Amino acid sequence: MMQNSLMNTTTVKKLTYAEKVDLYDKLIKTNPNLERKGDTIPCTSLNGDVFTYLSKSGSVAFRRNTPKFRTHFLRELET
Repeated sequence: MMQNSLMNTTTVKKLTYAEKVDLYDKLIKTNPNLERKGDTIPCTSLNGDVFTYLSKSGSVAFRRNTPKFRTHFLRELET
């Protein structure tokens, strides 16, 4: 059986929490309508509701329950 050579040569760098916060901040800056909030737990809000969240473990969560948003992610981004 032939193995995928990409899998053998690719290394995944484990990011520190500080590096993940930096990436989160860069992501937020791509949308001028979002403002980063939260000193200890980074988050953003949209129309008064929490929209994005970076957990202490470094996972990013998005919260948007409109049909248009859901369709965009499920169909167009195949997520």
